[in-house]
Amino acid sequence: MYYKKIALSFFSVVLFTAAIPSDISAAVKQIKIHGYITNIISPTVFEIDDVKVSRSETLIFNLENQDATVQFKPENIRVGTEIEVEGILDNQTNELKATKVSVDLDQFRKLKNTTVLSRTPEGIVKTEKGWNGVFWADGRQIRINETTQVLFELNKSEKKAVEIAAKNSKKKVETVEEDEFTD
Repeated sequence: MYYKKIALSFFSVVLFTAAIPSDISAAVKQIKIHGYITNIISPTVFEIDDVKVSRSETLIFNLENQDATVQFKPENIRVGTEIEVEGILDNQTNELKATKVSVDLDQFRKLKNTTVLSRTPEGIVKTEKGWNGVFWADGRQIRINETTQVLFELNKSEKKAVEIAAKNSKKKVETVEEDEFTD
């Protein structure tokens, strides 16, 4: 009787395994991808390039290079955040069910950089105390407040225009001074 149960169980497993199409195992696979978030769909779903990533029930969230200088919260994750995701990829839907997410906190450290802006930044205003607001440049969110040192450097054509204006105003001053003495 015991042998019949084992044989029946083995036969059921073989039948069940044979009933699963072989291409299903090729349709899902364990992978690790590293990239930048290109779209945030909801608090639990985002995209890296054309791969849709959603969290699994047992997600492990790993923060690399942690120290006291970086204050990180999951809501800091945004478009442009560099991230590494491990999980099960469904090749047919191109959806990744994330089991582990790693974020390197070095990308959130305060930096002292020079940034060249190609257009006027949106989201900042000049107040009595200084500049205030938030804007994006070089793929980073830049927060400006009264204590931020904001410097503007003119390009070549702007420098030339200032020089010409200075020469013209100097000539006007010299002309006015000469006229005062001729009276």
